Amino acid sequence: MIEPAFYYECGCSETHALRDTPYTHVAPIVNFIFYCENGFMTAVKIKGVFRLRPIVLWTCKLEVFIEMTEKISEILDSINNVQEE
Repeated sequence: MIEPAFYYECGCSETHALRDTPYTHVAPIVNFIFYCENGFMTAVKIKGVFRLRPIVLWTCKLEVFIEMTEKISEILDSINNVQEE
């Protein structure tokens, strides 16, 4: 039997099938970041036991995500430098 496709609402204003979208597994077995072909990233949590449903946690353009991770890295580096002194 073929599993039904779960869908999520992406920041690009389209609905994507989870099974057809590249992703990174980021946390316990139910949290993923999906990469949309339109340049958006969306964090999705799969909730439920018997009736599973995707819940969008956040979504943003790839450029915003990259900028955010660079800023976080800079902040962590500065914290580590202060602690080493």
